Amino acid sequence: MPADEVIDAKGCYCIPSFIDIHLHIESSMVTPATFSRELLRHGVTTCVAEPHEIANVMGIEGVKAFMEQGRTCQADIFWGIPSSVPCSSYETTGGRIELADALELTRENATKTGRQGLFSGLLYCADCGEKLYFCTTNSFTPKQEHYVCSNYKSNTGTCSAHFIREETLKLFVLQRIFDVTAMFFDDIQSFQNMVYQQRFEVAEKEVKRQKKELEQARKRIAELDRIFKRIYEDDINGTISHERFLKLSAEYEAEQKELTEFVKAEQAAVDTYEQDRTDFDSFATVIRKYVGIRELTHTIVNEFVKKIIVHAPDKSSGHRRQKIEIVWNFIGELEQDEDKQTIERQRKSRTA
Repeated sequence: MPADEVIDAKGCYCIPSFIDIHLHIESSMVTPATFSRELLRHGVTTCVAEPHEIANVMGIEGVKAFMEQGRTCQADIFWGIPSSVPCSSYETTGGRIELADALELTRENATKTGRQGLFSGLLYCADCGEKLYFCTTNSFTPKQEHYVCSNYKSNTGTCSAHFIREETLKLFVLQRIFDVTAMFFDDIQSFQNMVYQQRFEVAEKEVKRQKKELEQARKRIAELDRIFKRIYEDDINGTISHERFLKLSAEYEAEQKELTEFVKAEQAAVDTYEQDRTDFDSFATVIRKYVGIRELTHTIVNEFVKKIIVHAPDKSSGHRRQKIEIVWNFIGELEQDEDKQTIERQRKSRTA
């Protein structure tokens, strides 16, 4: 049976990947996603991160934000729950995690039954923007497990239920993965062009403007250095008064500081765009990794999906139609036919 892919490893070494069992991502001053990419470059595929430092500053919300981004990282990131925040009563950094917070973090994605929804943390309401909660009981069969908007609150909240069954979502997401995989392998170049056109066509014009302004700002910063040197020499030589020198130098320094901050911000935006342009390869790796899957797992879902937006059902046509939008990791949302984004069921069914 011929192999799907042959890798020429002549002259190379094949070794197991590394696991780092304790580290603090915050110390690197980068996000979990960026940190994950650097881990993989150095042969580390799994780590156990303890977000103690961000907890010291932001408390439980900071830890949740890190854990949320960790879902989409290429490396496997497990989390240790900070046990002493703050370390002592003398610390005043602002963050605090009590026992109740620690317990909340340990069951963040699990229900009271101990069962975890396959899409927990990924579903968002199209109307209010809040997450959908996984609902189950010990008496529920898998076909009865479902999600509802966190603002629904048994019809006492500010939003409608946006009810959707997990089994329905499983079939829908699996089919969409099949669709995207088929599009990819039918014509990789066309698929890549479609992704770039949808995601980067508008952004590319903005980046060209930013690069032009960056070049002008850097030239002005260099020019200010030369000007400052000249007026310093004029001050020493007595060509201008010292008061005049102080006034001009303060103005030039303020302008240079403003330009430097501008360059830093604009360069960060350009770097993000350039990184996004390379993310297609990362998505292609995920597709090739899971060719021929027959069922979804938490790992597969989190490697493919960044988030899923669930719309309220529409029954005006006599059928229950519900639009679902998938935002993929690395490439964002792909424009699809309305029918491919819609789950439809006959109205005679009591629920979707």
